[in-house]
Amino acid sequence: MIQEIQKTTDEELVKLTGETVIGTPSGLKAQHAQSELTRRLMKSIRSLDQTTVFYSKVLIGLTVGLAVLGIIQIYFFIK
Repeated sequence: MIQEIQKTTDEELVKLTGETVIGTPSGLKAQHAQSELTRRLMKSIRSLDQTTVFYSKVLIGLTVGLAVLGIIQIYFFIK
């Protein structure tokens, strides 16, 4: 049953969790579906965090590059 839930789409999982009553056999399946949705959400958040860290490093590098170019321009302007 767990592998079956892992293969379903996000929309199907949301539909499954919204249509069942907790405490029944279908409710147990809904709880598994809800857990799978939470797992997918956590995975997405971790992925987003890694992407954010990467882009932050890129922006810091670009900022340092602009600062160096600015210093070079000031040096040649004064000279």
